[in-house]
Amino acid sequence: MKRFIIIVILAAVAAALVCEKKGDTWEEGIRNALYATKGDSVPDFDPVTIDSLQIPFVTYATENGITAGKQYNATIVANYALDYYSQYEMQKDAASKTAFMHCAQWLLDTMSQKDGYALFEFHWQQPWYDSVKAPFTCGMTSGLTMEVFAKANQLQADTVWTNAIEQLLKGYEVPVEQGGFTFIEPTGYWYEEIADSAGHTPRILDGHIFALLGAKYVADHLKIPIAEGLFIQGLQSLKYYLPQYDAGHGAIYYDKYKKVADKKYQRLLIAQMQQLWTITGDSVYLKYHDEWKAPSEQPYVLRMAKQRNISGFVLFGCLLLSAFIVLVLLAAMFLKLRKRRK
Repeated sequence: MKRFIIIVILAAVAAALVCEKKGDTWEEGIRNALYATKGDSVPDFDPVTIDSLQIPFVTYATENGITAGKQYNATIVANYALDYYSQYEMQKDAASKTAFMHCAQWLLDTMSQKDGYALFEFHWQQPWYDSVKAPFTCGMTSGLTMEVFAKANQLQADTVWTNAIEQLLKGYEVPVEQGGFTFIEPTGYWYEEIADSAGHTPRILDGHIFALLGAKYVADHLKIPIAEGLFIQGLQSLKYYLPQYDAGHGAIYYDKYKKVADKKYQRLLIAQMQQLWTITGDSVYLKYHDEWKAPSEQPYVLRMAKQRNISGFVLFGCLLLSAFIVLVLLAAMFLKLRKRRK
């Protein structure tokens, strides 16, 4: 019994040490498997494929009884475009520049131009919030795309890019009930990530921030007056609603339904708070940055226990069992060698 207890303690220490070094990385695989198994509403397991023009498309898994299947998602295309641009800036390679321009052109061709404004309409039902029907619109997509178009204009100066940005900015002023993505309220403008005209919206925090940061990017780089105003309106709404997304103890609510953000979105939102604090100098964003980042600075096992991190528990349990088996085998070999020497 004494030996058994010693082995368990040693196995636990070994598992904790491995978790401290590799836990945050290795846990992702377990988390993705759990997402796929239970149909989580904040997925990151849907496979992305690149077509011949280096434009990404997604094959969405069935969730909440909805099978979106293969879709070119403008939000993901914009994200890939920005990644291609970063690669081009670092490497100055023609392939990254070409891939970026293909994505930028796809976004230009895909955005819906209305009467004096533009936005992105998704004509397929997303599977994460089944109350939101198709078509839906997305402020995050407009924000990211404006940054793409601004960078495209740097590489290939053309009024087509700046005109598109101005149209997208005007789309920020279209309220949700009229087919836009903006809640125009006394507290400011809230830019919804997934919005239909019926008002079934989850008010996703990071999506709103991406939208207002997109307005700020073009305000700074293209000096379009309306952009700065839209950024300020978005900030006012963010400051009003931000306390509602603080889940306490360093946790963050992902949406208005109190879905707790997983690690991926936790890191993203912490980075956004840092960015907003840098831009505005407002200590409110520094406060949330520090509070939400604090848990990540604690030992992994302590964080895992406090956050009731299921994927972390699974990882720790697997490592504990593996270490226990190895130590038992080593102990058996040691005892066998001692008997032989006697």
